[in-house]
Amino acid sequence: MPLNPPKNIEAERAVLGACLMDENAIYLARAIVAKPELFFGDNHQAIYKAMLEIADKGRRIDSVVVMTQLMQDGALELAGGATYLADLTAAIPTSANVEYYSEAVANSALARELMLKFSTLAKQAAKARDAREYAAESLNTLEAVIREVGGNSSAAPTDERISDALDHWLNRLQGDSPMGMMTGIWEIDQKLHYGLSDEIIVIAARPSVGKTALMLTIAEHVARRYGPVYIGSAESSAEKLFQRLNAIVCPHEKFILACRDGRKARAQLMQQYLPSLRRRKILVNDHARYIEDMTTTVRAHCLRDPNITMVFLDYLQRFDTRKKTRGETESVNHIMRQIALLRDRIKRPVVVLSQLSRGEYKDEWGPGLNHLKQSGNIEQDADIVLLLWKKEAADHEESPWTAEVQARIAKQRDGPTGRLGKGLQLIRPQTLFISPEHGRDLGDEQMEFSTDDEDEVPF
Repeated sequence: MPLNPPKNIEAERAVLGACLMDENAIYLARAIVAKPELFFGDNHQAIYKAMLEIADKGRRIDSVVVMTQLMQDGALELAGGATYLADLTAAIPTSANVEYYSEAVANSALARELMLKFSTLAKQAAKARDAREYAAESLNTLEAVIREVGGNSSAAPTDERISDALDHWLNRLQGDSPMGMMTGIWEIDQKLHYGLSDEIIVIAARPSVGKTALMLTIAEHVARRYGPVYIGSAESSAEKLFQRLNAIVCPHEKFILACRDGRKARAQLMQQYLPSLRRRKILVNDHARYIEDMTTTVRAHCLRDPNITMVFLDYLQRFDTRKKTRGETESVNHIMRQIALLRDRIKRPVVVLSQLSRGEYKDEWGPGLNHLKQSGNIEQDADIVLLLWKKEAADHEESPWTAEVQARIAKQRDGPTGRLGKGLQLIRPQTLFISPEHGRDLGDEQMEFSTDDEDEVPF
């Protein structure tokens, strides 16, 4: 190692301080600084190693827990003791820049490794008997170093990662099952030829049309059929969303009958199906109003729990940004770009709710992409745009139990667009969407606590 190896002690302290301040920071740091050995200071290596051990146990990191882990590792004195740990939290005012500091730590570590490898090559060159043969061998070594530092910038069908992906793609094409996740609503899924894998899906509507109800309907289906989902809400509280989800897990025929019988009957039915909701792994974050905080939290949680299948954000125009912008349109465009960056990093579908402007449109055609409120980056970054609207009340008689909601896929990068048949059916008191012709998709399983009784469908 050179006498003055590259190092960034302040960045190392900032990373450790951020991890002590914010329970999510360790997961963001770990994605960049994977090993304690990438820190230069022996004391920092010991502290970071203790933090990784705590994270692996699923425990929350704070000064007391880290100090206890260091004592168990016999490394408290090496780390600098309790006083040094306390000083780390004072090193930075916020944990928001943990990734920036982590990059600085990783870059210094890579610079040290490069200097060491090039120094070794130079020493070996002086002893080489055949300079031409050694030059060829050195090229292979340098290629490996470049790949390690900058990543492999090219790919071929023979590469293992690409080959596996192509095999998976062809196997799914030959089968009957969709290639990605489905929403559980027949009319929508018929348009999604390949399902949902890592798209940005924008669901847009005017207020009170049902975009949140559709989001929760899809979230419940995905959580039941595929695995955990994450909802980031800047609109509704977690308590409110779970109340609505409790209604959604009930069979819609029984729910309407219970509503007709009164509040007590509805409460009894929801209580009966509450264990069903508790078995769904649906996580709700209703505390992050700034999009930067929300995307950071989502990324950290996806690193912590790789089983998260889909992310929902409610809704676009309700989020704020820490960036100074000139007007609402620039702010929404920035927020949409942050969501696009989130999708690129977590590689999961991200469903985003958005408002439609109050421009005029014909009922038979419905709104278009130009009706998206502050539509710039929304239209550009979205892979799928689903628009919802209702016909004018004067055109049809509305039921207190159900509503007809028109829907159209206005954009889809890899599939067809157009109206979704006769639309979708909203079960009003349940805030549940179903297919008007095919009912509710429960897959191969039935709702928990269902009975064999054939209740009369009330509509």
